[in-house]
Order: sequence, then structure tokens, then C-alpha cells
Amino acid sequence: MERTWMGAFVSAWNLLLEIPFPNIGLWYEDEEPKGDSLRTLACFPVVGALLGYGAYCIIWLLDKFQAPPSAAAVSAILIVIGIEIVTLGKNFNALISFFEARLQGLKDLELVAAVEKEPSMCKTSIGLMFFFSVFLLKIACVALLVYYDRTTWLIVTMAVSYAVVAKMATANDLRTSQPFFETEGRAERLAWLFAGVISLIVGWSYSPAIVIVIILAYYFSDKFRLYCETRFGGVTGKLIGMSGTAAETLILLVGVILLVRV
Repeated sequence: MERTWMGAFVSAWNLLLEIPFPNIGLWYEDEEPKGDSLRTLACFPVVGALLGYGAYCIIWLLDKFQAPPSAAAVSAILIVIGIEIVTLGKNFNALISFFEARLQGLKDLELVAAVEKEPSMCKTSIGLMFFFSVFLLKIACVALLVYYDRTTWLIVTMAVSYAVVAKMATANDLRTSQPFFETEGRAERLAWLFAGVISLIVGWSYSPAIVIVIILAYYFSDKFRLYCETRFGGVTGKLIGMSGTAAETLILLVGVILLVRV
């Protein structure tokens, strides 16, 4: 069981991030544990939570050596850039491309084709403005959460946004009309359960805000999944990835609105 869950976590990490999980001596190369699809999907929020915890550690270190305003600003920049590095910016790129394509009036498969095209980011001045607006918004939200001592909200953000990715990954693949991620229906529920448990453990003091965010994230991801299946016939890897980035940005913003009191 432990080897199966470890294999599932490694599979989830390598699927979601561009920095492969290292062989740290837990197994021999020819005995690498394999996790089944159900456990792999359930581990998506765990991977997100670990990214959030990494951000938490960066903040903790900077807070030891810098004044609070400086630590908040520097850590926010490092964290936002760091998340883009571990994903090679592909999800953010897809989100910008989707926004630009919608503004250009593209619909259905033309819209998907514009998102899938490489390279596809910031082809218009409006797209460039949107890129910087979202990027600066994320930095501002992280900085405010850090400055007002709501740092653990970053763990909540990453865990819940990766639960959104897990939900989108159960939709039909546009190319095959089969589920993008072959797994049982309860895998999605398990992913949300993991996200909820992790979030409540690290952020029990603001559990009402966590409940609100999980409900909103589930509702809007369900609507976007239905939109993709109705309008496009399914999802692609980039549509799944961009849903996680969009959720991440919105959850950060909701956290600032609900938790920061100036």
C-alpha cells in the first residue's frame, strides 16, 4: 500500500510539474513503485500543498533576515516566479492565449486551436496587458497575505487549485472522446477530500473562508468542465492546466478579500 501511494505521488508530481521527482533512494530504479490512476489523481492536491509549503518555507526564511514589508514583497515575487518555473509557464501561457482568443471572437475548435498553438502567448497588446495584470495581481495578493500573516493560505490555494486540475482531468479528452484520465469517479471526490483536509489542517483558524473557497472552486470548475465538453467536445492538457492557474489566481484574490483587514 505504501509503495502504491508513493508511486502515485511520484506519478502526480511528474505529471504536474516540469521538475521531475528525484530518485532519493526509496527504491531501486528497476523497482520504482507504480501508483494506480485513482491514487495518482487523488495525489494532485498533495503535490499542490507541497508547492504551497515550499512557498511557506521561503517566506519563513526571508522573514528571519528582512523587515516584514520587504520580506512580503521579495517573497511574493520569488514565489510567483518560482511557480511559473516549476511549470515552465505553460499553464499561464494557455490562460493568456485563451483570453486573447476569446477577445478575437474565436469559438469552439478555433478557440482550442489558438490555445494549443506554440508559441501562443501575448500576440496582442491587450494580451500583454492581461499578462502583466494577472502577474502583478498574483504578486500583490501573495504580498498582502504574507504581510498580514495569512501565509498558510498559500498552501490552501495550491491544494485547492490542484483539486480543480484533478476535476478537469476526469473530463473527456478532445482527441479521443474518452476520459482524459482513466480512473474511477471516486478519484475526483478523493482529491477534493484531500484538498479539504489539508486546507483545514493548515488553516483551521479561517475555516469559513476555506469552506467558501472549496465550494466556489468546485462549482466553477464543474461549470468550466461542462463548458469544455459542450462547446469543444472535451479538454486538452492546456485547458486543464490553465484551469488550475485561473483557480490559483482567483483563490489568492478571494483570500485577500476574506482574510486581509487593512
